[in-house]
Amino acid sequence: MAFVNKEKFNEHLKEVLNKNNDGYITAVLQTCEDLGVDPSTVNKYISRPIKEKIRIEGEKNNMLPRSASLPI
Repeated sequence: MAFVNKEKFNEHLKEVLNKNNDGYITAVLQTCEDLGVDPSTVNKYISRPIKEKIRIEGEKNNMLPRSASLPI
């Protein structure tokens, strides 16, 4: 496994997102595979905005329970 830091992980993640457009969850898993990172340890590499987009994608795809939101 090559040395991976937060910047390198997020940079590669953005490249995968731009290339494949499969969604954030798939892009994170692909990035983990490409960089040799265990998906269970990836939390420390992902930026807060990307974590929020993953949560929204998970709720939209019924993979996570919907969080409370104000009716607008």
